[in-house]
Amino acid sequence: MSTTIGCSSQYEPGGQYWTNLGPTSFGVNSTPAESDTGVNEPSADEDELTGADDPTPDGVVGGTPTINRGSTSSPTSAPSTASPDGSTAVVAASATCSLSVSVTTTAPGGKYRPRNVGAIWIADSADRFVKSLDVWGNRRLSHVTAWTAATRAAGVAGNKVDAVSSATLSAHREHDVTWNCKDYTGKVMPDGTYRVYFEVADSNTSGPNHFESFVKSLSAATTQSSATNFNGIVLTFKP
Repeated sequence: MSTTIGCSSQYEPGGQYWTNLGPTSFGVNSTPAESDTGVNEPSADEDELTGADDPTPDGVVGGTPTINRGSTSSPTSAPSTASPDGSTAVVAASATCSLSVSVTTTAPGGKYRPRNVGAIWIADSADRFVKSLDVWGNRRLSHVTAWTAATRAAGVAGNKVDAVSSATLSAHREHDVTWNCKDYTGKVMPDGTYRVYFEVADSNTSGPNHFESFVKSLSAATTQSSATNFNGIVLTFKP
């Protein structure tokens, strides 16, 4: 699997998908509404990702993406009890907190590398979508299949409330985002075990995804790890 991130002219033929992306922009809710005739997006007859000819994404069976189950050691937390959803919840819930997330993506080796789309989001211990933290890509998000399925299952397909968002990236880079311990409606989440999901794609099929678990509690904790295509993962929790 190649991890070359240099842009080669072989990925820039006329009418090629993901061409003329323009500068990357960042910031809360900075992604403009998608359009089938946008300047940075090829028309439908040039787009290999749209229409009935779009291949079934890898890792998808019956429209449901395969989610890679990552595993990490959870930090020690305060005494706990079972929450209504069956996850572990700390007796004394922290009302406010923050979780800093850092990760550097690498190319899965798809046809259009190093250009890539992806997402970082929070889910509870039962895989239920809580909030998007970082989403990059516009129409190409159809290939960020795990994130797409998670938001759809929550009844808020493609939800990016308060997330950092941008267009398709021209190269892989470090992503630094923060969770405020609230869901997409602004509700403070109870203490317990949560997951940070990472997903990236650089082809007309779904790419790899991975999650790391952490405990929202009254205790500060930092965990570090790496996984295929997701290097230098650092989760720093502060109650």
